[in-house]
Amino acid sequence: MRSKLIPVALLALLASCSGGAYQRVPFPPQDVEVSSPTVARVYVLRMKQPRGAFRTVLVEDNDREIGRIESDNYLCWERPAERTLLTFLFEGGALEGKSEGLFDLECEAGQTYYLGLRMERAWNKPAVRLLDRDEARSLIEDMTATPTK
Repeated sequence: MRSKLIPVALLALLASCSGGAYQRVPFPPQDVEVSSPTVARVYVLRMKQPRGAFRTVLVEDNDREIGRIESDNYLCWERPAERTLLTFLFEGGALEGKSEGLFDLECEAGQTYYLGLRMERAWNKPAVRLLDRDEARSLIEDMTATPTK
């Protein structure tokens, strides 16, 4: 009987780790690079990797909730052209806890920024890096935009 409960318990644990992806701010039109020369556009791409795959990531822009992404999702929003502090909170289950990362971004008007997000193995913290446009666009083709809520 005990051996039959283990798979059920593991499935329940995995299901509890995922909180569902959503985006709270408007998703800008994708047929232009930036919708206005006075704003900056930011993409956050959840990079493919097995580590942290069942964890959601809460993304905030200067304490404003942007959304939550899962594996192979991305967020996209536009913001004022100014310096911002982005916060990434990997939310795990009871066994993994939470891990927070920060990224300081100087946003210039009319520019687009692509950020790749991974779980850093050595420190168990989110690692963020700027991606060039071509690499990011290639990755986005295989990803799903997070639904606006």
